[in-house]
Amino acid sequence: MLIIVPTAREAQHLFDGPLPSGETPVRTRVGEVEVDAALCGYGVAAAGVLAAIAVARVAPERVALVGICGTFDEQRLPVGGLFEAEEVRMHGIGRGAGEGHAGPGKTGFPQAPGNGTHWAVVDRLPVGARSVGAGTRGVLLTVAASAARPEEAAWRRAAHPDALAEDMEGFAVALACARLRAPLTILRGASNVVGGEGPWKHEQGLAAARRGLVAWVRGPA
Repeated sequence: MLIIVPTAREAQHLFDGPLPSGETPVRTRVGEVEVDAALCGYGVAAAGVLAAIAVARVAPERVALVGICGTFDEQRLPVGGLFEAEEVRMHGIGRGAGEGHAGPGKTGFPQAPGNGTHWAVVDRLPVGARSVGAGTRGVLLTVAASAARPEEAAWRRAAHPDALAEDMEGFAVALACARLRAPLTILRGASNVVGGEGPWKHEQGLAAARRGLVAWVRGPA
């Protein structure tokens, strides 16, 4: 098992042994279960590269990306709630911004080319290799920068009306795992409302992520 976490701050709340400090996996624990853990870095650019390095080094049977996210819908996914992605999409790559943004599907350029082994990847990937049997499942929207204003959240929700949560690494990690044939589960704890003005509640979000991670390492739900 390989656990990928974006930042050291998140990792401090998730593990009970040595903490990862980069993309080189370390052996640690979740409870009494031994796992490999690595950091993929902050944001979509670092996440794809560093996740691919970690997965290639471990060749794990299954991978989990764990951390915090923002929620688009407090009724379905409240702050402090656990989210598990069924599909991850990329928003922000392409042409333009805001209401005028056109993603890879509209500009005609896939993000990753197809070949004899892999399908071309445009702006969405299925994930959810296994469910932890808890929390809320749905569509995760990966962005280059988190929404800072309600208007930005509204633009993104208009383009992806079924998106339930926002993060900055999920799509990149999913692409790396797909290319390396490593089954991926994405578990995120909601720490804020997307585009909201209030302070982020990191500890609540990470407590939810930890609950999901504990269930994941124990085996199938």
